[in-house]
Amino acid sequence: MSSKSKLYRSLIKNFRFRSVFFRFFSFFAVLSVIILVFYGLIAYRVYSISLGVSLSQYSEKNLAKTTGIFDIIVENIEKNYYLISNDESIKALLVMDESDIKKLTYRYKFDMISGIFLKIVDSPAVESIYVYGYGNGYILSGSELIPSALFYDKGWQNPGGGFMPFARVKYSVNRAPDTITFTKEINSDKGVLGLVIFNVKYDVFGNMVDQYFEQMPDNVYIISGDGNIFYATEPTLLNAGVFGSAIESIYDSALGIDGRSVSYVKGSILSAIMSADKQFVIVSSSSNTEIYTFNKRITTLTVFGGVIGLLLSFLLAFFLSAFQYRYIIQIISLVGLPLDAEKGSAAGGELSYITQRIIGIIDRDKRIEEELPLKFAEIKKAQSIALQNQINPHFILNALNAVNLSILAETHSDCVATKIVSLLSELLYDNLKTKRYLVPLSHEIQQAKKYVEIENIRSMGQFTVEWNIDETMYGCQTIKFILQPILENSIFHGLINSPVKEKKIVVSSRKSSEKLLLVISDNGLGISSADLEGIRDRLADSQIQEDDSIGLCNVDKRIKLLSGNGYGVSIDSTEGKGTTVTVTQPLINGSGR
Repeated sequence: MSSKSKLYRSLIKNFRFRSVFFRFFSFFAVLSVIILVFYGLIAYRVYSISLGVSLSQYSEKNLAKTTGIFDIIVENIEKNYYLISNDESIKALLVMDESDIKKLTYRYKFDMISGIFLKIVDSPAVESIYVYGYGNGYILSGSELIPSALFYDKGWQNPGGGFMPFARVKYSVNRAPDTITFTKEINSDKGVLGLVIFNVKYDVFGNMVDQYFEQMPDNVYIISGDGNIFYATEPTLLNAGVFGSAIESIYDSALGIDGRSVSYVKGSILSAIMSADKQFVIVSSSSNTEIYTFNKRITTLTVFGGVIGLLLSFLLAFFLSAFQYRYIIQIISLVGLPLDAEKGSAAGGELSYITQRIIGIIDRDKRIEEELPLKFAEIKKAQSIALQNQINPHFILNALNAVNLSILAETHSDCVATKIVSLLSELLYDNLKTKRYLVPLSHEIQQAKKYVEIENIRSMGQFTVEWNIDETMYGCQTIKFILQPILENSIFHGLINSPVKEKKIVVSSRKSSEKLLLVISDNGLGISSADLEGIRDRLADSQIQEDDSIGLCNVDKRIKLLSGNGYGVSIDSTEGKGTTVTVTQPLINGSGR
């Protein structure tokens, strides 16, 4: 892989979805989706028109002609029902008591039955007709008049109740349905007298159904008004309710005002039509490979078009972004920006990143240019102070040695004055050793104790100092001469004028998260909130102080110059209760951090 390709990959990886490449890719991908959606809408429209034409053709071929099935069957049943229900002899027989029926001679019954059934219009589909009387419980068939309990055909009553047609087994040895039974009530002025039962041959009925389909469907279902399937090419659904089945929706549609419905579901055309008397619905299901094939082609073309669109989007995005990346890399190299953008800085992509970084560089240079005169002034001031600090201590040290010798020559012995001068000389001498700026903590404590001893002599023992220093920390390195200025502030600003009887300073040390902490606390006057805020402001100021707070600020600046802004001096105080100063430095042992 070439170095240029690696740079491209690095830019795309770092800027991710905000990169130039992904912006181009997103644009072309969205454009492809829009084109694909537009194409899909057109294809769907063509598909809808084609489906509508196919369904219309199927409806003309089958639905309109299947009503003939109902016309033939219902017409024959209605004619025979009319003849039977209006026959006065049958009505008289239905209301006759059982005792009167038993008095009838065999010849009379034979002649009556023959006379009645000679009037019946014969049909190849109708296998038998019964008449049942509600009042006496007798059944009149083509051959006999007998109580229903003794009648050979026990299955003529609908097991689900009601008078809707149902399929049943009457003769079949293999228990397959061979009869469809229809029932209609006989009414008179006296009320409902009985029932007329029509038994239709199942196989003949099925053949009639087949003849009236120009194109035989895969499945046919004939459903009664109460939703019972009494004819089906799929026998498992016989006498089952249509509700909850796969054909429920098309059945419900046919119950509408139009009385017919056609739909396309999962590769099959479902059609339904209601009989003229609105008692039955015939439903057919036919697979249609033409519509399925057309639908599959549309889907394949849509998927293929989507893949081609994404591939073209990728290629176009790659070439266009490669053209732009040449100039982006040149700008990044010229300005000296890192290719791996920081987290959050790549929110606007490569161009936004470059713009932000260039603006940042300009702002930084402007800020440095503005601060440069101040820095030069600080350097000159620091140089002047350093020279002064080198001259004054040498002069004072030589003068102190001369005074000490003069006192010894006159008194011929040590006294308080010689002790103070000796301690002060040792402090000044140690301060003049400019080559070493880090000393062991034990050395810094020793020097601080010398200073405290001098001030204790001067104040005639007005205060005490408690040293809580962990001896295991004596080897830790500290910037020298940082305790003396803080102790001086505690003595002169906190304790000397304090009304507290037991004036006390506590110096302690501890370690915390790789840091050395020296804490100096006193129980003196404390500092007011306004003065404390002013001291904290001066500690936060980067300029060298030349006022009364120079000691504390000097310690803070020296620590920050050597260790960084994460270290330094902090101060807390409560007026009337005392002050605590915390000095924070890196934890450095005798051999390094």
